[in-house]
Amino acid sequence: MTEPNEAKVQVLLDIINSSAHQAIAEYKKTGHGVPGIDAGTLHPLDFATDALALRKAIRLLEGACEQLNTILAPPQYTAHNFINNYNWACIDVALQSRIADVLDKHPQGLSVDALANAVDHSKAKIARVLRVLALKGCFKEVKRDVFANTRLSLMLKSTNNVAAYIGQFPKHVAALYGTMMDKEFAKSGEVEKPPRASNVRKEGNNNSFWETDVSFSHHTGLS
Repeated sequence: MTEPNEAKVQVLLDIINSSAHQAIAEYKKTGHGVPGIDAGTLHPLDFATDALALRKAIRLLEGACEQLNTILAPPQYTAHNFINNYNWACIDVALQSRIADVLDKHPQGLSVDALANAVDHSKAKIARVLRVLALKGCFKEVKRDVFANTRLSLMLKSTNNVAAYIGQFPKHVAALYGTMMDKEFAKSGEVEKPPRASNVRKEGNNNSFWETDVSFSHHTGLS
């Protein structure tokens, strides 16, 4: 008889397998197949408005993978990974430096020397940042010290609405604890008082949360 915890692992593996095959099926319906992690162009399904089945499959896949990792990994390893995750910081560097914009002009790749000069950063640090992101499929190292865009890193171009939106998150997330200790925000359940509202007020914007949100959405095209 299978031990209960092992049975749960098997259930998660089944969810991962079935949801991955569901996602594959949705991509194949387009006639373009499954996108490659190193693809330098977008897939027709990437911005489709009728991709609900794909989104549901990916949601299940992500959740099951997270739970499986938590069950099988030592807890200190998982707890360490909660904090020791530099993806968001590296994304912030890429966004602010407009690395994807520079690489967009060099589809075959650009040397890290030339890239570092273009964005006025240290060659060694830019290479480290890009290698961290390349492990996630965001940018690719086509050969030693030569980087190019991928389907994922194209989301970071300054002309992309996604880049404009996610670029706001690091500073707002970092304000969470501060707002939990703030007399005005700490015990408020009002939707107008999330960390983001506290941040924009400190920046001198006295509009309401909704006025700020509408203005931002209009500016980025996400409304």
